[in-house]
Amino acid sequence: MSSSTEVMMARWTLAQIGSFLEIVEGVEEDDMDAFASVLKRCPNVDVTYRVLASWANVSPNSVRRWAKLESIASRYDQAGLLEDIKCELRKRIGELSAELKSAGSSSSDGGREAPKKTAESV
Repeated sequence: MSSSTEVMMARWTLAQIGSFLEIVEGVEEDDMDAFASVLKRCPNVDVTYRVLASWANVSPNSVRRWAKLESIASRYDQAGLLEDIKCELRKRIGELSAELKSAGSSSSDGGREAPKKTAESV
């Protein structure tokens, strides 16, 4: 990551993935509506139905039907897929965080360090 635009995009992506992970972690095992909502939002974080299908060992059409509530995933498939999604999102967060850390804050602020808040400045 060399430009400040790349750093800003990485930060935005990191925030988007982190926000989605919070949603996924809040889904109850037996809440099919929430599960379907998660499936529908996965492509927003570049997790396609094809990828989800490979994780669940089903066809992409099955995942599409689950997302539309046209059919219901088994509890086993639902729990496994939710766990796979969480693991993937955590992995991506770790990778992006490492990239941002290696890029350093100097890329995005022209080399200046943000002022630290002290008890006197608050």
